[in-house]
Amino acid sequence: KQKTAYEIPKRDWSSDVCSSDLRFPSHAGAMFNLGVLDMEDDRLEPAREWFGRVIAIAPDEADARLNLGIVLYKLAIYDDALEHLRRALEINPSLAQAHNARGNVYARGGRLRDARDAFRAALAIAPNLSVAHEGLASVCFALFEIGREPALADEVQQIGRANV
Repeated sequence: KQKTAYEIPKRDWSSDVCSSDLRFPSHAGAMFNLGVLDMEDDRLEPAREWFGRVIAIAPDEADARLNLGIVLYKLAIYDDALEHLRRALEINPSLAQAHNARGNVYARGGRLRDARDAFRAALAIAPNLSVAHEGLASVCFALFEIGREPALADEVQQIGRANV
């Protein structure tokens, strides 16, 4: 007896059902969805491969570049992550999540002013993006604490009040 999609664990379903679409290498949508499923399950290497395959077929697919950038960030491959995020924003400058992801990469690399600018760019597009508020607050606080920009005390307080 064949199982229904509800009876098959998520990984089996994605492999069995979505992979059947991969007989045709141009099915970028199926590959993108497999990448998203792997990314949600923290299976970063397979997600990296799927998004890379999508980009090989459709180099101007901004969402695939965004997701690949996030995966590469999680894999600590920061230069490549920044390149894919830069390209995603070149294709679609209104991707708030790409600006936010750049902020995360910059912050991880100690480029706090660049991180601050990226989080601000994300918030200019999506003012309610909570992860960008958190990132901006963290970076502004770090800049204030290490004495690089004492004028940020007011901004840190405003961000804190806005997130209460």
